[in-house]
Amino acid sequence: MSYHHFTILFVIIFAVFFLKMQVVVSKYEQSVENYAKMERSFYAAADVAGEALCQFGTSGIIMDKRAAYDSFFASLYASLDIMDKPAQREELAKYIPMFAVLDVEGFYIFFEDEYEKADGFHSITRNWTERMPYSYCDEDFAYNFSLDGMVTIYDKQGLIDGTIRLYQSTQKELREDCAYETLRALRPNSFLFDAASFKKVKQTAVITSVQNAMRYYINNYNRIADAYEITYEFSLPVIDNSVWFRSIEYPGVFIMIQGYPLDISKNLVFNQYAFVGAQIYKKEPYYLTEQGWHLTYHREGCEQLSHAGEEVFRYPYDSVEDCVKKGAYACKICVPDEIHPPESLYSICDAE
Repeated sequence: MSYHHFTILFVIIFAVFFLKMQVVVSKYEQSVENYAKMERSFYAAADVAGEALCQFGTSGIIMDKRAAYDSFFASLYASLDIMDKPAQREELAKYIPMFAVLDVEGFYIFFEDEYEKADGFHSITRNWTERMPYSYCDEDFAYNFSLDGMVTIYDKQGLIDGTIRLYQSTQKELREDCAYETLRALRPNSFLFDAASFKKVKQTAVITSVQNAMRYYINNYNRIADAYEITYEFSLPVIDNSVWFRSIEYPGVFIMIQGYPLDISKNLVFNQYAFVGAQIYKKEPYYLTEQGWHLTYHREGCEQLSHAGEEVFRYPYDSVEDCVKKGAYACKICVPDEIHPPESLYSICDAE
């Protein structure tokens, strides 16, 4: 074989190798692009769910878990361009085994279950659980905690006043109210009377209650996945406690996707979860009061609001700018660094 033949053979081998490398690189780049698009779409949809979860109503904050659920999937389908592709929508939804809503006094999980009908065929139902409490028990009491600091206590031993019944209170009331004086004397070292211990027990109760329920329904979903011919084994991801602590401060949603194939070979799958707080709780609410000739805006915990009567505007505003547009001045107590009202209306006229 001549030199020229070797040269041609080398070129052919190099060309084949180069083409194969190009195919591999292209597939890798496509996989990276698919993953990035899925990640953006998933997180954006989770944010939409958080925005839809709670809204202001005439009687206060209204939570709509169904709106959060529907908004999440509508956003996800739209961003992935499969809104008009029912088969792809249905396939994607199969890889989302957990959608949970954390409310102030308990949490809900959207779940699927399989049952056998009278004709012998199996059917899958989809529904929300009843509200499940953030609970904890010891030898004396059963406790149901709420995210806003309230605790409901079931007195199993009748220690508080000799009767077995429910009490609802804040940790401050437990420490100071005379109704709990007997309990404080009998159980002086109880976590109920120490703010740091109370917070720690509450956090543990909330996290443990939610995790246990999630594991149960995820394990149950693995049985449903068999009916969908999905071989992926779903499980609750390991989540650092610091993430849990931040995520249970306010109501919100927890959404998990696992095993979703991003390529035909199913070698690349998408696994992710999102904790998203209800957007309405992320905004600091301000309340207006009418004080003589002017309006004043206050932060939610301002002591002046507790002393105010009918002059409080019950509908909150989301920002200082919204309050200023109404002509309101800052409260001297809770907003000390903003513009406060002059001593009288005449002061404004004099200044002009």
